[in-house]
Amino acid sequence: MRAKHLLSIKDLSRKECQRIVKGKFKKSKGNAILFFQLPSTRTRSAFELGLKEMGMVTEYVDARTTHLNRGETIQDTARVLSSYCDVIVARIQEHDTLLEFASASEATVVNALTNLEHPTQALNDFYTIEKEIGLKNARIAWVGDGTNVCNSIVLLSEKMGVPLKVSTPRGYEPAYECDWTEDPEEAVEGANVIMTDAWVSMGQEKQAKKKLKALKEYQVNKKLLEHASPDWVFMHCLPAHRGQEVTGEVIDGPRSLVWEQAKNKKKTAKAVVSELLQNRGKRL
Repeated sequence: MRAKHLLSIKDLSRKECQRIVKGKFKKSKGNAILFFQLPSTRTRSAFELGLKEMGMVTEYVDARTTHLNRGETIQDTARVLSSYCDVIVARIQEHDTLLEFASASEATVVNALTNLEHPTQALNDFYTIEKEIGLKNARIAWVGDGTNVCNSIVLLSEKMGVPLKVSTPRGYEPAYECDWTEDPEEAVEGANVIMTDAWVSMGQEKQAKKKLKALKEYQVNKKLLEHASPDWVFMHCLPAHRGQEVTGEVIDGPRSLVWEQAKNKKKTAKAVVSELLQNRGKRL
């Protein structure tokens, strides 16, 4: 069955992932709504501008200003919004709420981040790796917290056949089974793509003190990178907290692909939506 929604990397076939990671897209004259319950800098801008460049009309809807705050159900909201457009790019805190939203939507729904996954970020990161060093040459190490981005990277690396080793403290592992170690030095051994994410994600502010203590030995710094492949590059989905998950000399250094990652999000936004609309049989 061809994908209608992109709620998880699981919703895409290997071939669909390959086309998206190559950045392929076609023009469209459809409409798209960006329905965001949480703040965004890169994802919102990338989709809003990217889809406009594709030829689509886009509308941003801040979920916090809708009638959800007055008791309207998420299903009713989805049913109405989807009657106006072809695509809804949705950033919703709880993944189960996104599933409810998509179940009532007539339009294609793209997961622009939930607490469980961030599939468009993972696809963007693989596009960046393919562009910079080639996926066939990549050996990825994830160090830090097993975040929503990490979960999507785990699924995508398995689907694409890219070696991945994840290192988190015990209790902070990804939601999906993977090659895991508690030792960050072991994880980066021989790896040439080193990834991390913020230690305190949106909605986890009350856990900040506990998480910072648990993750203090998982900082990506020059000492840790001495164990990586000599040709290592660094990746981070942003926003970053220098002095926590990564040092300034790494993220701002010549081996950092962070700014390329951010720039590439507009290209992969186009590729994701183009792929999904083609799968619905639309003429693009």
